[in-house]
Amino acid sequence: MYYMNKYYTNNYQSNEAIEYLHGRDERQRCDFGKNNFKPMYYIKQYKSNPNKLEMSFDCTNYQSQFSQSIPFSNHIFQTIFLNKNHLN
Repeated sequence: MYYMNKYYTNNYQSNEAIEYLHGRDERQRCDFGKNNFKPMYYIKQYKSNPNKLEMSFDCTNYQSQFSQSIPFSNHIFQTIFLNKNHLN
């Protein structure tokens, strides 16, 4: 769990949300995100090697059979590297 919290955004961040975009009011979308932010896919690029990409999945959010009320600390994650040539 520490890894996912260290490298990824797992919860709604109001400071990253845009309420107005090109004169359009986006507050309704922001309000929806506050209560429904449940990412399924994550991408991490390594600064030391921009060609190395890591993709992680929140399997709990991805699988519809799981209850919506599972605490984040009990979520199941899977991580893969998208560039097999850059595993190390």
